[in-house]
Amino acid sequence: MRTIRTGIGSQQAAFLFFGFLAAVVGLSLLLKGVMVVVQSKFDGQHRFSFLVTDAQKSSVVLSFEGISKSASVALLPNGAPIRPISRFLQSPLHASVSVRSNQISSLIDAKELDSGTIALFIGKLIISYRNLQTDMTILDLIRLWWIAQRVPKNMLTVTSITPSLNEYEIDAISSSLFSDKIIEQENSTIEIVNATNVTGLGNRLARFISNMGGTVVAVLTADSLQDKSQIIYIGKKTYTVEKLAGLLRLEAVESRAQNNLLSDIRIIIGTGSSTSAPF
Repeated sequence: MRTIRTGIGSQQAAFLFFGFLAAVVGLSLLLKGVMVVVQSKFDGQHRFSFLVTDAQKSSVVLSFEGISKSASVALLPNGAPIRPISRFLQSPLHASVSVRSNQISSLIDAKELDSGTIALFIGKLIISYRNLQTDMTILDLIRLWWIAQRVPKNMLTVTSITPSLNEYEIDAISSSLFSDKIIEQENSTIEIVNATNVTGLGNRLARFISNMGGTVVAVLTADSLQDKSQIIYIGKKTYTVEKLAGLLRLEAVESRAQNNLLSDIRIIIGTGSSTSAPF
């Protein structure tokens, strides 16, 4: 008798192969999604400011705070005379975006900026994400777009900044636009020690911290140079400590000799970070 083969074995093999392939693709997408979440910078709640620069070298700083449902926009049509722009504004920038077109003109030329216009601008960044040069994830932009369209009119502040402004005018603008409510509420006292040979570096950091809502009580000069920069704090590691450590890229250590500190937090600026500092 002739044996009739039904082909069931080959069908099962095909199903197993495609099932395995689907599992690999699904796992890959899952891992990619996890990485996007891990690498995202904006948590949807705390103050987050980012710089957008276009092909015409025009710049705009967009800043959002989910907790207060507020947004701030700083327009710099002619860019800034000092680089990085965070040093010109003496205010932290958490991320940056570079676009090839002159997209910023839609904000600069707008007769009146509202939450819808800003949300549309961020939406265009999302659509063209693959063509952007940025350290933000697509999740960051989606979160920012979601918040932007829900900012009440009375919680949106727009300011145009020109290179001719002096540092006092810059500080008045930056402190009103980019202050972090949580840092203000914690009200931790901060002392700064300049352990470099760069005159005025401590005062620059004091402006930087004050503009983000920090309370600087003293700016000191160290008796000798120190290579390592660090943050020393008393008690628990607060949001202010973590925020400063992240922005300044410094190690934060708890003080064992609490009587040696004049404040809740001490920041030592060492020679190793005097040239790469964002302030």
